[in-house]
Amino acid sequence: MTFLITGLFRSAERLIVRFLGFTSKERYLLIEAFILLWTVRLGLWVFSFRNVESLSSINFVWNNDENISDEKIIWAITATNRFVPRATCLIQAISARVLLSMHGYSSEFRLGVAHEGDHLVAHAWLEKEGRVLIGGPISNFRLLPVERP
Repeated sequence: MTFLITGLFRSAERLIVRFLGFTSKERYLLIEAFILLWTVRLGLWVFSFRNVESLSSINFVWNNDENISDEKIIWAITATNRFVPRATCLIQAISARVLLSMHGYSSEFRLGVAHEGDHLVAHAWLEKEGRVLIGGPISNFRLLPVERP
């Protein structure tokens, strides 16, 4: 038991030291990403996909800091998603979309399906100007239309 507690404290200490090693802009971006991932995760648990996706499509600029690239925003989402249980591709894509919008970037939310054996698999990703920002390889997926209310 003592070994387990000691290991947890060492892990937490390494995490804190690493976090403090980032610039203040990076720390702020990581905190934004963490909060958004949790908000979307809880939002999808409480509300329907249609409601959460509709809210995420609203374009609003919260912080138009030109020094933060879209790649850095995606980095923040992927760096913090491991701290949110079941942070699926859907949660990551919606969160990234909102965070990009908050920093003045536009992106396209995509949903697709593919056959894997006798199963149908769904996947969500985010694109900007035809380039996949988050969501990995999508070549096997057929794009689904996302209806707007």
